[in-house]
Amino acid sequence: IQVSLPFLDNQELFGDYVNVFGGIRFGKIMEDLDVFAATCAYMHCGTSTTKGEKLTIVTAAVDRIDVHMRLDEPFNLRMKGMVSFVGKSSMEVTIIVESSTVKNANSADSSVNVNQLINDNDTESGNGWKMAALAKFIMVARNSEGPVQVPRLKLTSAREEAIFAAGAERPD
Repeated sequence: IQVSLPFLDNQELFGDYVNVFGGIRFGKIMEDLDVFAATCAYMHCGTSTTKGEKLTIVTAAVDRIDVHMRLDEPFNLRMKGMVSFVGKSSMEVTIIVESSTVKNANSADSSVNVNQLINDNDTESGNGWKMAALAKFIMVARNSEGPVQVPRLKLTSAREEAIFAAGAERPD
């Protein structure tokens, strides 16, 4: 999935994120990353178990966040995310944060496939998008009694299989 934060295009939104130096508060972006990771996980699992019980997804860990650029000034940002690996009750969610200094650069298209997420042509084609950060969250599905098995991923390409295999190789 994809979500846009059009700070250059929406000054009111930017006002909610601005730091004392006029840049973007990274702590607020961290909060958004966590919520976005949960949203990706819920989109993968749904909101209830196969028995109809309410499903709760929690953040088990922030595996890593690689920051590729400073956010010293306002940029339009977009976050692209997907479930990149599943265990029994856990999911790895990969999120790419991109920045652009081009006004009205955010697209309304919310569909993202694996190749767009991991090797986005927009970032490479010079239309103004640059990778700002890469984050990996570990999310866990639970009900009132404990862990709940999450749906398997349907891997449809060699690229998806490679991404899944990389998730399997990461230490617990």
